[in-house]
Amino acid sequence: MNRIEIIEKTILFVKEKLAGDSSGHDWWHIFRVWNMAKKIQETEGGDLFMIEMAALLHDVADWKFYDNEEEGLQVIIDFLSEQNLENEIVDQIIDIIKNVSFKGAGVKDKMISVEGKIV
Repeated sequence: MNRIEIIEKTILFVKEKLAGDSSGHDWWHIFRVWNMAKKIQETEGGDLFMIEMAALLHDVADWKFYDNEEEGLQVIIDFLSEQNLENEIVDQIIDIIKNVSFKGAGVKDKMISVEGKIV
């Protein structure tokens, strides 16, 4: 499966997972983040595929949807594994997702990669 097909499959996966959300973490929020991330990438660089995948998946593991963040992250890991992505890519996407969400005042930003900073 090529990367365009994986992006398309990811869009469907995210729409399904976030269907019916009323917290502001619905598909349209994801859509805006995804498009803004692609626009920023045009100037800042970074791996576009990694940026797109992390932007699309960034709220799927949100604590509002699961008993804990680890459960949500495992859902994403399982999905990415089904796409036959290399472990290194899966690890990088998961790292971005774990570090992208707003945790509140006083929590240090641990984002290192340009891809994560873009998302």
